[in-house]
Amino acid sequence: MINSFEALVKLSEQLVPLLSADGFTVVQDGEYPATALQWGHSHLVLVRHFGSSFTISLPTKDSFSYRLVDDFPGNVPTIVEAIHRYKTAYPTVVTMADVIISLRPVLPVTNGVWTADYPGTPDPSEAWLKNDESAIGLFQSESSVRVVVWVGSDMRSFGLNSLERLAPLSEWIGPQLEAQTKTEARLADEERKRAAIEPPPLEKVLAALRKGTRLQLGAGRWYETFFMKEEKLFREIFDEGHIDEEETTEKELQDSLERNADQAQRQL
Repeated sequence: MINSFEALVKLSEQLVPLLSADGFTVVQDGEYPATALQWGHSHLVLVRHFGSSFTISLPTKDSFSYRLVDDFPGNVPTIVEAIHRYKTAYPTVVTMADVIISLRPVLPVTNGVWTADYPGTPDPSEAWLKNDESAIGLFQSESSVRVVVWVGSDMRSFGLNSLERLAPLSEWIGPQLEAQTKTEARLADEERKRAAIEPPPLEKVLAALRKGTRLQLGAGRWYETFFMKEEKLFREIFDEGHIDEEETTEKELQDSLERNADQAQRQL
């Protein structure tokens, strides 16, 4: 079986002189490894190995895929021209590889090893840095990168349109990751507490519904509201703005109570 990482390193070593690059850096290992070819401090060209093929790509622009290394040399002029065209259009550029290579040495290691993950698309515009508990999103535009850290439902972002922004990014990222970890721990604790709550007894719920109570269970884009009509049990289903009403059963009510015990207890 082919060792993709060893094959990628060998390929990258061959590409450096062919494309007049200054060197390369490994940005992703694992099953589908990736390197970034660099010119000066800019890691402009991403090279990925997929076992049976490899891809060379520029940020959000041109990409070139080959099944065999032997297929590549004849296309060197085309790739060199694409690199020149990109550098001319975007003389100042930051890539996701630049961010990964800059951030990885300064990220906290308390929650495991940080790994980079690119999708398998020909010219990826998204990548993630992850460890056991944290995640950092990277989003590539033509010549800049937006770094995103989710703290609960709060999206915090940092834009980079020049390599000089990498230094302040290193200072910004630490507090965001700390807040992310603390928030995830708090939310997990709240979820454990909610899961431990017992639903109200079915007979108590039915008695309240018979007195005219409408019980909403669920929230957001989908929820159901239970009520009594002509001494029969009904539910109203809200689904992405569309509302349906149907007769239902005590079992469906009980199932919904168990899924939303905390919400039910607060209404009764």
